[in-house]
Amino acid sequence: MKSCKRVLSLFISFCLLISVSVLAAPVTQADTPESAQTYVSDLIAYYRDYQEDATTDIMRTLDQLKKVDEGQYEAWSKIMDYWSYINTEMKVNIGVTEDGLPQDDSLCIVILGFALNPDGTMKEELIHRLEAGLASAEKYPNAYVVVTGGGTAAENPNVTEGGLMGEWLLEHGLDESRLIVENRAPSTVGNAENTFKILTEEYPQVKNIVMVTSDYHVPRGCILFYSKFVLSALASGKEPLNIVSNAGCYTGSQGYESIALQASGVASVAGVQVSADKRPLSTPSYLTVKQNSPYAAGENLDLTVTAYYDSGYSRNVTDLVEIFDFDPAAGPGQSILLKYTENGVTRQATCTLLGEEEMTHASALIAHLIAYYRDYQESATTDIMRTLDELKTVDVNQYEAWCKIMDYWSYINTEMKVNIGVTADGLPQDDSMCIVILGFALNDDGTMKEELIHRLEVGLASAKKYPNAYVLVTGGGTAANNPNVTEGGLMGEWLLEQGLDPDRLIVENRAPDTVGNALNTFNILTSKYPQVKNIVMVTSDYHVPRGCLLFYSKFVLAALESGQEPLNIVSNAGCDTGSQGYETIALQAYGLSTVAGVDVPADPLTLSKLTGIAVQQNAPYTDGGKLDLTVTATYDSGYTRDVTTLATVSDFEAAGDTVTVTYQENGVTCTATLTVQGEQPQVTPTPAPEVTDKPQVTQKPENVPQTGDDATVTLYVVTLAASLALLGGAVVVHRRRQR
Repeated sequence: MKSCKRVLSLFISFCLLISVSVLAAPVTQADTPESAQTYVSDLIAYYRDYQEDATTDIMRTLDQLKKVDEGQYEAWSKIMDYWSYINTEMKVNIGVTEDGLPQDDSLCIVILGFALNPDGTMKEELIHRLEAGLASAEKYPNAYVVVTGGGTAAENPNVTEGGLMGEWLLEHGLDESRLIVENRAPSTVGNAENTFKILTEEYPQVKNIVMVTSDYHVPRGCILFYSKFVLSALASGKEPLNIVSNAGCYTGSQGYESIALQASGVASVAGVQVSADKRPLSTPSYLTVKQNSPYAAGENLDLTVTAYYDSGYSRNVTDLVEIFDFDPAAGPGQSILLKYTENGVTRQATCTLLGEEEMTHASALIAHLIAYYRDYQESATTDIMRTLDELKTVDVNQYEAWCKIMDYWSYINTEMKVNIGVTADGLPQDDSMCIVILGFALNDDGTMKEELIHRLEVGLASAKKYPNAYVLVTGGGTAANNPNVTEGGLMGEWLLEQGLDPDRLIVENRAPDTVGNALNTFNILTSKYPQVKNIVMVTSDYHVPRGCLLFYSKFVLAALESGQEPLNIVSNAGCDTGSQGYETIALQAYGLSTVAGVDVPADPLTLSKLTGIAVQQNAPYTDGGKLDLTVTATYDSGYTRDVTTLATVSDFEAAGDTVTVTYQENGVTCTATLTVQGEQPQVTPTPAPEVTDKPQVTQKPENVPQTGDDATVTLYVVTLAASLALLGGAVVVHRRRQR
């Protein structure tokens, strides 16, 4: 009974594992590690179903194939390029091949067979193929001629297409020394394989092939022969034969070989099964624009435009964008609009063009910011502020981004708490949060190291604490002896085995380093999970500060380039390692310089030296109030800054006191004195009397100065009194004279 229960338990576990894997597949999408054959199958399916509209996903799949098998990647890069060429650009030469081909025996004309009549005679269409081949052979008399095709006569097994074709050519004058017969394979794929083997082994001078068949069959014949040549060359270590031209007998396109039929043949050449289901196409989510060199009026723009997709993939689309609002006659400083459209979806971005001085200056200033903090940390606050102010005059967008980054860099090294074992309380309890677990280099055999498992345990504990949060695992292939596994893939499998809901799992398994993990994480979350705004970083305890810095800075700069909002790192969790490793601030700086793409000077920069302070009182002091001062520090670099909150004030009790203000920075102390001003006595003016027809004298309080209308009235009264007095005196004198 125990044995039966054990078997049943194992069976149930196996079924659960299979079901979890199936459920998880849509989450990881194309990032899931697969075999080379899977990627080859995807390539064929994408082109079969979408042709050139699948360019992005073909490039993405090729990039994934490269990680698994570089030889297959190179071969299929050639095949996919050629497949596109035959359906978009290749011309079919009717009746005879084109001019300008090699006139020596490096050229070989390959005439494809056609099914024989049941009695073993050639059909008219095959004879027309031979006529086109013979015309081409006469045009290039030094070329060899290969005829291909096995036995296809239902009632006459003793004849072959190749045999009858050879006889016909000899009867029509072809030199026998030029004739090569391949009469073993009844299919185009087999003809291609046999032709490669015969030519590379017996005619090594042959390098260039002219394909001759019916007009409608030229594209399919070319892609099957070309793909077989490339793959046979890869398998044998030889150089592939080149298809340099074609010729088709005219049929009026009585038959049509679809791209789906081409795909079936290519799958047969490759030896893979291709499902009938359509793969989903990647959709562009946003663009970024990078100016590579300074711009001057009249010069060409040197930009790199990158499209980022909902599949997490990104690619260069510089040559495919449209540019608006650009004036070639205008100089730097103009803002241009760039638009990119793919499969009906249009994305746009703006770019302000920088001149040589601005561009060089901005990069140098960013490098100086990193160098100052690397070498001096908080002691470089003044020079970091000075450099940021200078950056603002060059590029205000970079200034705003680097203000955030430098503040965060200081925060992680001075204030941030590392949460051991599980993340902090009080975080959002919805799907706006994502727990990001950083990978760790795998063992050479592709198994996970103990430290990576501890990181996963912490991440899982945090995921249980916040059951609505997504969980993103990061890390590419780092196993020296096992290229088929990735950190992210193994981490995802471990979490699913431990019970994580597959709908919550997101896998980033393309980048082998933290900087690449950060960029890919930003691309995946902003394009596919726009509800995610808040990030919890999970890694080893000693790696938390550096991991947070690199992710945060990449989030900020990627948001600047894409015009999106940056993701916020709201907390962290670290597995306890006893700080067995320690990542220095210099290592943080190195990673940050990689994120920023700047070269940071190795030698320490010189700090600005405090030379003095100035103090200004901004408002009168009232008893019990606050002393309102501004303290400004000056430096030998010519820079000034407000240090009010950092200065100390002594010897102050009340208005009228002379106080001493002291400020110290990097071992230099400066002082300044100030006599504190109180409020001045307030004078309340007396309202002016109402003026009537007869002036009235208003008695003024003693010792109060007369001002305004009061003084005017008083002067009027005095003048009137004096006039009356004079008049009275004149009357008295007059009366005396009369007596």
